[in-house]
Parts: sequence; structure tokens; C-alpha cells
Amino acid sequence: MNKKLRLAKQKRKSKRTATILAFPILGGLGIHKFYLGNIGQGVLYFLFSFLLIPAIISLFEFISYLSMSVESFDIKFNPEYSYYSQFKTRN
Repeated sequence: MNKKLRLAKQKRKSKRTATILAFPILGGLGIHKFYLGNIGQGVLYFLFSFLLIPAIISLFEFISYLSMSVESFDIKFNPEYSYYSQFKTRN
């Protein structure tokens, strides 16, 4: 089980990084979506970035990530880590 937890930790996405990337300057290009593994949404953000609609949406996502707890972020974007971290054993 510890091996799976270590692997999940390595794949874990950072809340801080996702929040910074969601700031409308980079968020309007969909950079945060690529980082979080939502490639399709990232492509759509990038294709429509000239309309500024993705920048407005990313502002709301930025605020959402900022107000979200680390545990909530992990449940939503790092489900594997969230699952295996509940079985931590002390060595």
C-alpha cells in the first residue's frame, strides 16, 4: 500500500500551482486545464482565448481554487492520492 501512496504522491497536482495557472492571464489560455489533465478543455480555452470568455471563466476558477481547501482539491483533482492517503501507516 505504501508503494501506491508514494506513486500517487508523485502524480499529485499542486493546488498552489493550479491556482497560479488559473489566474486570468494564463488561465485564459487554458494552461491550468492542461496542468490538471483536462486536455480537451485546455484546447477549447486556447482556441477561444481571443474572445476573452475563457479569461472570465478562469477568473471564477481562480477564485474557486483559492477558496478551496487542500483536501477538497485533492478529492476533486487527485482522487488516487486522496484514496491512498487515508491508509497511511507509520514506519
